[in-house]
Amino acid sequence: MTTFTTELPTTRPLDPSKRVKYTAGLVLGVDEFTQEQTYLAARDHWLARTLVGSGTVSGLKVSPRKDGVDAMVLVSAGAAIDPGGRPVCVRTAQCANLSAWLAANTEDVKRAVPAPPGALSVFVVLRYRDCDADWVPVPGGPCRTQDDSRAPSRLLDSFELALTLRRPEQLEEDAIRRFEQLIASIEISTGGGPYATDDEVAAAVRSSQAPVVSPPAPPPALRFDKATADARMRTLYRTWVTEMRPAIAPYSEGGCGEPREGWLQLARVDLSLTAQFGIDGDIAIDERERPIVVQTRVLQEGR
Repeated sequence: MTTFTTELPTTRPLDPSKRVKYTAGLVLGVDEFTQEQTYLAARDHWLARTLVGSGTVSGLKVSPRKDGVDAMVLVSAGAAIDPGGRPVCVRTAQCANLSAWLAANTEDVKRAVPAPPGALSVFVVLRYRDCDADWVPVPGGPCRTQDDSRAPSRLLDSFELALTLRRPEQLEEDAIRRFEQLIASIEISTGGGPYATDDEVAAAVRSSQAPVVSPPAPPPALRFDKATADARMRTLYRTWVTEMRPAIAPYSEGGCGEPREGWLQLARVDLSLTAQFGIDGDIAIDERERPIVVQTRVLQEGR
């Protein structure tokens, strides 16, 4: 008697750029339905991250709280779009025991502050995740164990909040802020020149995305003649879209691939450590680097 049984076929890898082409006689199986879901979800995420961007949409305010000897970090309920373009909904307020986190990550904290007392920054970050849900019985088969007799019938949208000592990479957010500073520096007038040429406008956009120095250099000054301001602005945006954005976008393949950035920064938590790696004094919350997404209705009223 042989000890071997027929191996069940493995599923094919899914390509988010493919959708199912329905044809008479095509046998629909799990792969076809999963492929269709993958394509539709990837399309939605791509549209969100390329046309809208990532950031906090509503709520998710970070605040400190003292609970006896423990220091807590609170995050209110809210919504966001993570760097992958995936909507994240935090339905109820969340809290983290910062004192317990420091104790659980002592070795990493010691590398950050080798000789306490000293200052330490901890980042509150968020990202999308899904969870298996609603497990149901499934038919057995060769090479399956008892654990394989049940499978999840649903995927539940969820989230992951975390504390980290490393600032999450925000290449596009940082670049957008520098580009925004350049736009804000533009002066439009009707006389008095000299005025920026198209070449100078393009050079200013490229310069705004040069490696950041400390302290940051002010954006180059641009003066536009009111009569040609629209044409100069078109040059500015064209240079940004065709040259700058592909270089700093958090996704590969010209904006069509998977995102390189995963975590969305909500706040930086600044604290002082005692010689025993405890928390000394108050906790400071800094949300100035938090990416935000403002609804188009607000932008419409602001014009």
